[in-house]
Amino acid sequence: MSNDQLANSREEDEKEETSQAVKVNIWTDVDLVGKRWSDSAYFIYIENRSPDAAYVPVVYFDYDEFDKKDGATKRKTMVFAVGRFLPACTRIKLPPKMIVDQAYRINPEGKAGGKPIWGGAGINFYDTSGLAWDRFSGDPTDPPRLEKIEKLRKVSKSYGVTWYLEELRQLGAVQKADNCGVD
Repeated sequence: MSNDQLANSREEDEKEETSQAVKVNIWTDVDLVGKRWSDSAYFIYIENRSPDAAYVPVVYFDYDEFDKKDGATKRKTMVFAVGRFLPACTRIKLPPKMIVDQAYRINPEGKAGGKPIWGGAGINFYDTSGLAWDRFSGDPTDPPRLEKIEKLRKVSKSYGVTWYLEELRQLGAVQKADNCGVD
């Protein structure tokens, strides 16, 4: 077998391995419709354009935590579960109130303060073949990153919240994804 054939074979194997994972995405965006910039609301969007479900979705993003003792602001990462699976062809738009409420549940003393760092968000999940993936969307000018990982991020007991699909449906946060199945 020639080097070209080996390279092509590896490329095809990688494309097949990532075929579902590349269709699962996460990003943050602002809703400016009818609002001034200072009144805008940030959302986290989670989307599965695959015709297959993604399993055990774990979402993470950074926020600022104010320490009253030393007056310093520290960056923390919030990690939470979004149900047991992310259905095929689904988009979830997480309302900012849910995210802020979650931050205050984590820090009942009100230490979560300032504006969360909405510059990026990520999701870990298992695909239908059992591979674990991390998808991170940071700066809007950078393409989202997709990486195979050994295991999912752990949702610690202090976070203690799983947002189930039924709860999100009642809030109108679950929608049909555009371009389902399209690369």
